[in-house]
Amino acid sequence: MTYYAQWEADWLLGIQEHLRNDFLTPILKFLSTLADKGAIWAIIAFILFVIPLAVLFFAELSDEKRKTFREIFTVGLMSGIAFVLIVIIDFVILKQAVGRIRPYELIEGLTLLVDPSDDPSFPSAHAASSFAVATVLLFRLPKKFGIPAIILAAIISFSRLYVGIHFPTDVIFGAISGFAVGCISIVIGNYLMRKLKAKQFPDFLWN
Repeated sequence: MTYYAQWEADWLLGIQEHLRNDFLTPILKFLSTLADKGAIWAIIAFILFVIPLAVLFFAELSDEKRKTFREIFTVGLMSGIAFVLIVIIDFVILKQAVGRIRPYELIEGLTLLVDPSDDPSFPSAHAASSFAVATVLLFRLPKKFGIPAIILAAIISFSRLYVGIHFPTDVIFGAISGFAVGCISIVIGNYLMRKLKAKQFPDFLWN
């Protein structure tokens, strides 16, 4: 797919001309790379899933602390579900189905600041994975954790425009689909936790 709207080219060239500078460039290049393949969000989901599970299994806890760690485990479960779903929907299905060419290959004068990608452009996997997990964190963790997570997701998404590797519609759709998947994952996670509680499985999670 080679189509893009003129406003998308205008946005990317405008960012290149007016916003790129020696201060922002290394920061946004780092954040863009940090989220390659959704790595940072996969790590966050893994930590939130595994650490409370280990604590619940090995430690002697009060009922209140056990409840807290169980809630953190639930967030990890939801985050993991969100990450897996977004990989399937956006990375595997939509990218291959749409097959959109990257903007630096189509827009004359656009300079790429990172290594070229072999993957299709639409949707932005960085935006999708970032918003999928960050949405779970926003709604399920205290605001002091959730708000920075969603801000980080937004900055990472913008970084993909800044470095010239995505069209604006790639990022916008990725963010929207990530938000939707994050909300769906909360529902799925709550359903699974109710099922586990009803069966008291695994035992150490509940007793």
